[in-house]
Amino acid sequence: MGFPEDFDSLWEDVEGCLEPLVELRETHSAFEVYVDLPYVRGESIEVRFSEDALLIMAECSKVIRFERWGFAQKRMESKYFRKVIKLPHKIDPKKVTSSFKNGVLKIRVLKV
Repeated sequence: MGFPEDFDSLWEDVEGCLEPLVELRETHSAFEVYVDLPYVRGESIEVRFSEDALLIMAECSKVIRFERWGFAQKRMESKYFRKVIKLPHKIDPKKVTSSFKNGVLKIRVLKV
């Protein structure tokens, strides 16, 4: 995928990372990525790029708890979001714009 090896080491000691919901839109010249990050402040979001992928990491302002799933009772707590998004074309990491509003991160990156 092209990420340096230290990307995975950033989150080795963090358990229970949630994967945020993501919508990927493609235009002729760019990709637009929409990431749902509830309970996240903009300053806690980190986005890294390789030539064909995005790594999004964020810390929540409060713990997210799940008490029941399906037939079995389970309990899970998480305070972090982490998602790697593989893109079908190479991108230019120097030509990126982003905004964060109402818990939704929007990233626009140009194709090479």
